[in-house]
Amino acid sequence: MKLTVLMYHKIDALPPGTRHPGSYVRPDLQLAALLGRAPDVFAYPYSNQHRDVRRLVRAAGYRAAVRGKGRMNRRHTDPFGLRRIKVEPEWTADDLRRKLAVERMRIF
Repeated sequence: MKLTVLMYHKIDALPPGTRHPGSYVRPDLQLAALLGRAPDVFAYPYSNQHRDVRRLVRAAGYRAAVRGKGRMNRRHTDPFGLRRIKVEPEWTADDLRRKLAVERMRIF
């Protein structure tokens, strides 16, 4: 089965009249079929997001969205602007714990 996930590149570059969330932000139906349900978290391709794009993602029915800027989130971080922490495929659970401990220290 062919699976297309990142097909919404440059959402904010679309002309204003064509920015319909159902057309540009909802996941590919194949992904929903594979998961057994539609995803409820959106990942901004290339961290391409700002207030208007976040509004489109929210209007499309997602519960949260993540962007590529690393570091930890705070309690009051916008759920449509959550930061991702890069995790390498070879990491163990201990590696992830160490990374989270280091990132947590950067907050304070």
